[in-house]
Amino acid sequence: MLSTGTVLNTRFRLQEALNSNSVRQTWLAEDLKFKDQVVVKLLALSGSMDWDDLKLLEREGQILQQLDHPRLVRYRDYFAINSLNPWFCLVTEYVPGVSLKQRLEKHQKFTPTQIQWIAAEVLEILNYLHQLNPPVLHRDIKPSNLIWGTDNHIHLIDFGCVQIQPRTPGATFTVVGTYGYTPIEQFGGEAVPASDLYALGATLIHLLTGISPAELPQDNLQIKFKHRACSPIEPQFCNWLEQLIQPSVSARYSHANQALIALNASISAPIQSPENTGIRLAKSENNLKIDIPSRFAIEYLHPGKKTLQKSLWNWGEQFLSLRPFVKLQIVTVVALASWILWLLPLPLDKIGLNLISSLLGLPLILLIVGVPAGLIFLILLLNSGVDYFERISIELNESRLEICWKSLGFPKRKVVNLSEIQNINLTQTKAGNSQLYPTLEIAIYKPMMFFLSQRKTYHLGQQLKTEELEWLKREINDWLTSHTSAIPQLSPNSKNLLKILKFNKKINDS
Repeated sequence: MLSTGTVLNTRFRLQEALNSNSVRQTWLAEDLKFKDQVVVKLLALSGSMDWDDLKLLEREGQILQQLDHPRLVRYRDYFAINSLNPWFCLVTEYVPGVSLKQRLEKHQKFTPTQIQWIAAEVLEILNYLHQLNPPVLHRDIKPSNLIWGTDNHIHLIDFGCVQIQPRTPGATFTVVGTYGYTPIEQFGGEAVPASDLYALGATLIHLLTGISPAELPQDNLQIKFKHRACSPIEPQFCNWLEQLIQPSVSARYSHANQALIALNASISAPIQSPENTGIRLAKSENNLKIDIPSRFAIEYLHPGKKTLQKSLWNWGEQFLSLRPFVKLQIVTVVALASWILWLLPLPLDKIGLNLISSLLGLPLILLIVGVPAGLIFLILLLNSGVDYFERISIELNESRLEICWKSLGFPKRKVVNLSEIQNINLTQTKAGNSQLYPTLEIAIYKPMMFFLSQRKTYHLGQQLKTEELEWLKREINDWLTSHTSAIPQLSPNSKNLLKILKFNKKINDS
């Protein structure tokens, strides 16, 4: 029945089988309604079917409908096909990209920097899942379920093993997971948020060594990987990885945010202020203020001002460096020229009138030539897809973050509570001319009822260089880190714990 070209539910046309057996099949398909690609997971209703598999498929569909995160696979449809061979079908959006498993199979070597970036990407997703009420546990994090997307982000897919925590005491459970990536407590049906962290640690070790964690030696049930790493790793990062994969749950990080903070601490390095930046940054005990000039000022006003200042400074330095005798000669020549001009029998009144008429004609010439040139220049700037006149100010105090965008129009202002900040990333945004520009992204979550939460992102700094954005990201993160304890409503175990530290440097495919 199932073959390429088959249309399911009058909507989904099967294109390519991704994997299949007599009971379970996964297909890449086309959604005829939205004209895009989707993934269809099918489970056959037959005597050989395990009813626990059907329970997991239904649970996956139910939970996916409630999730709202840009890097989680999205629910599309769930239905049953009534025929001689009935099938249960779950449809999710297709995430374009390459899985980490496929990269490993091509023998790609991941650098420690890439692995740290992947860790931060996944921890952000887990932070979202584990803070839902009740928490959602993925329970099957491994390279094949992590997609390095074409948007240069890591996406988490396949929620076939998902569980809502806590599990009802005494209830039956299905053992799920993948050997090598699954911690001991999960085999006993006692999965917790730290169980997903263990699976993430095992995945990162696979990327670091190129060897499946199931094939690596163990000592007292702990994976030994340092001697098999493909690239040298810093001791701090190595210690961080070892804590992720501790056999005892209590010895691991208890939640994703705690692991994020520790990750940031293990890789933090001071970033110096970029040279010749127009950014003004002022720090005090209770405030951090940042003023970002417009792109027009950065590209046109500051260079001209600096060139003039540099020229005057160079001329002054050259004059001061001359010998006293040469300085005296210059002063004498200037004085003599002035005296001779005063003594010459010239009609100074006519010279003055001619000079005045010439000066009066100069603005007219500038008006005729300059106005059209200026208008053309302004039109080009306004149609470049980038707001050349946007200025940004950022202010943080002990309770909130305020961002103000000022351009040719009315200013736009946003105020965010520090407790709502999820992370601060470096990313790329597409301007009106379809060109990608590096920007600083501030992501916030406003928790709502049950599974629901509202995620917003604010982008700024399109006019800045990457090193300037890196510097701003580190300065803001460092300030937030030092002021976390100043927020009274937060505690280490609070679900609203400040989510600030993220090493998310965008790394292009090598």
